Amino acid sequence: MKWLPYHRFEFLSPLKKEAAIEAMAKRVEPMRWLRWRWPSSDNDERFEGDMTPDGFKGHRIIGYRNSFIPQLQIVVTSEARGSRVQITMQLHPLIWIFVAVWATAFVVIAPTLLVTSPNVMTTLLTFLVFGAIYAMTMGGFWFEANKQEATLRGIFQAS
Repeated sequence: MKWLPYHRFEFLSPLKKEAAIEAMAKRVEPMRWLRWRWPSSDNDERFEGDMTPDGFKGHRIIGYRNSFIPQLQIVVTSEARGSRVQITMQLHPLIWIFVAVWATAFVVIAPTLLVTSPNVMTTLLTFLVFGAIYAMTMGGFWFEANKQEATLRGIFQAS
């Protein structure tokens, strides 16, 4: 089990580099500020972001709101037979800041609460709030990260 919302992995694809990048480019739409979101299986292989000469930067289009959706950075390199696909998934930088502010507040406020009001309920509530923030972050990230990894393996025809 991973303890942080960060996932880096790679796999080999039987597609040549150009074909692999083309397979991804077929599923990429430009970034838009306002997008109608509607849950649909059609969204499973749709991404929004920017294609680069060596890959892709962006995220999967989803039909619901998930602030913790992994941001993708995909780099495709040539191999003797096919290509190597390196993928990094991490939180958006603004979400990292949001989570860091909450974690800092916990670190600063928790000891003060425990000293000024050292009862079991205050201690329990303090740890439940921090646990909820951590669970939301990890749950939202890994729920999507697992979906995205399976989708990307399918797009690049990886085993």
